[in-house]
This record gives sequence, C-alpha cells and structure tokens, in this order.
Amino acid sequence: MTIMNLKDVWNKAYDAAGNKIPQRVERRLKAILYDDVPTFMELPFARSKNDLVSADVAFLGIPWEGLKYPDPWTVLPETASPAPPNSIYYRTGADKSPEAIRKYSIFYSYNHGYGFFPELSRNFIIFDHLNAVDYGDVEVDVKEPNISLTNCLTRVSDIYEAGAIPLVSGGDHAIPYPCVQALAKHTEGNIGIITFDSHFDLYFDPEFSAASQWGRLFDLLPQVDPKNYCSIGIRGLRNQLHEQYVAKELGIQYFTMADVETQGINNIINKALEVAGKDTEALYVSLDIDILDPAFCPAQKYPEPNGITSREMISALRQIGKNRLINGFDVCCLSPQYDTPTGLSAQLCARLFVEVLATIAWQKKSSKAVTH
Repeated sequence: MTIMNLKDVWNKAYDAAGNKIPQRVERRLKAILYDDVPTFMELPFARSKNDLVSADVAFLGIPWEGLKYPDPWTVLPETASPAPPNSIYYRTGADKSPEAIRKYSIFYSYNHGYGFFPELSRNFIIFDHLNAVDYGDVEVDVKEPNISLTNCLTRVSDIYEAGAIPLVSGGDHAIPYPCVQALAKHTEGNIGIITFDSHFDLYFDPEFSAASQWGRLFDLLPQVDPKNYCSIGIRGLRNQLHEQYVAKELGIQYFTMADVETQGINNIINKALEVAGKDTEALYVSLDIDILDPAFCPAQKYPEPNGITSREMISALRQIGKNRLINGFDVCCLSPQYDTPTGLSAQLCARLFVEVLATIAWQKKSSKAVTH
C-alpha cells in the first residue's frame, strides 16, 4: 500500500466516525515549550527557522541577565549570584521574564476568540490579518556574553529573513543591541527608535551593560542616527549627570515624566513619531517596564514612583502602531520574583505585546485595503 492509500484509509475512518458522532473532539498537542510553560498566547511553536516561513510575527524570548548593580558604586559580572527576593537596591531576575510573560499570556490565548479585539475596532479580529508563532528562547550563557548576544542576533535575523516582525521579551535592557543590529541588516534606510524608560541609558561602557546599548548602537550603525531617537519617561535620581550632556551633544530628543504630565501622553507620542519618523524606513520600539508606575507593575528591577499608568502605556503603543508599522518591539527588565502572587506585572507585559501585535495586524489590514 502506498502512503497516499494509507492516508485515505484514515481519512475515511475519521469521516465515518464523524458521521456517527458529529461533535467528536479530537486530541491535539498542547502548545507547550517546556515543563508547564505554554507558547505565547498558545500560538503555534516554530521549532526551527523553517517554521517561520508563513509567519508575519514571531514572539522570541531572550532570557539574558547581564551585569548586576548591588549598590550605586559597584558593578558585578554576569556570573555573580542573583539578588535575594528581599533585597532593596540590588534586584535581578529579568532572565525569568520570558517564562512569566508566556504563562500569563494565557489570558489572551488565541483560543478564546481568535484575537477578537473590539477595543481597537468593534469587529476587529487580529488573526484574520496575520499569522503569528512563538520562536522559543535564544540560548544564552552568562559566562559568554559575546556568544550569547551573537545567538540573539542570529535568532532575530531568522525572523526578519522570513519576512516577519519580532516581538522580543528580555532579559535586561541590553537586548536592543542585537535586535536593532538584526533590523539594520534587513533595512536599507535609517531606523527610528522610540524608547520608554525612566533612565537615559546613555553610558558607553561597560560594553554589555543594560545602560550602554544605545551609545553602542549609535557608534556601530550609521543607520541609527541619534536625531531619530526619542526617549520618553525620564524620571528619578538614578540618571547620571553625564547622560544629559551626551543627549545634548548628540541632539537627542527626550521627554521627562513632568513633560508627560503637563503635555499629555498623546501629544508626547505625536512628537516622538515626528522624531523617529523623519526620513526613516523602519521603526523600533523598546519598553523598559520601569517606565510604568510600580502600582501597575511592581515586578521591576529599578522601581520608581510617579510612572505612567497602564492605560497611558496601552494608549501610547496603540497610537504609535496605528500611525506607523512597528518593525521590532521589546519589553525588558521585568523581574517576576517581585511580582504579586497573581502575576499582575507579567500579565500587563503580555498585554503590551498583544497591543503591538494587534497594531501590526491593523497595519496589514490597512495596507490590503489600500492595495485593493
């Protein structure tokens, strides 16, 4: 018997069983990455680069916890012991973020309603307009930062090579360094960047710091012009004095939380889009969760009161994504060990990814409408 004939046998058997029991439910393989960790939104698991072929969007975890800061004067290497749960200044745990976000993304499973999202538009269904997958986690080794970040670059590049857009869960805020490099490899023109963060992150050293990623990118990539970079939400007393001088010298546009309060988040986003959109081909958005007020997202490595609200954050992402296709997005510095017992922070981060996913679907729907 040929293989095709064998398949016919099973197909006829299934049809016969279906006629006897019309509501027969077939077993299916649950979308699990490992242990009890589901794929993001229970999306199909792309086990290899070949599984990205038909994807428009791919979720990727980068469980990278780099340099550590036990006090205002000291830097610990990547291999140092993590902070205990009751530590005050010294906080770690961002490497556990992808796992936590996946678990709490179950609230947004595509099995609920296939991405029915009436907040964006009353009859809007995300997965009517795109295919999304979970591409698993990048393999990292804290003893080998160069190798780990090269692995990140390779995996994010896989997504772009397939014609998809990466939604990346850090890890700490060093991860835009390989992510934007990957975007640059697949973009001829300039790249605009909008980052939400309490901190400037305008160090240049140490090399793999979560505060030197932008300076390193400015130095490495001609396509990343500081004048197309905009930072939103600067606040608190953890920013170093030299960073404002760097921002001024490079012509960087930034907005403090006082600016957000006086001008409103929607006006700020309009200005950020002007900066990041001027003569650029692609847009990358990076979100350090310490931009959020800890009342809404307590699981932060660097908590600071007077942040923006969850509603303001969602509104900002929708406004960006409806006005401009987001070509790459990351959420960084979630530390699940400081979360509430019910995972309030992880669920919010999952929702932020859903918001960006939805706007990408919106852009694809809009582009099809224009084409036709």
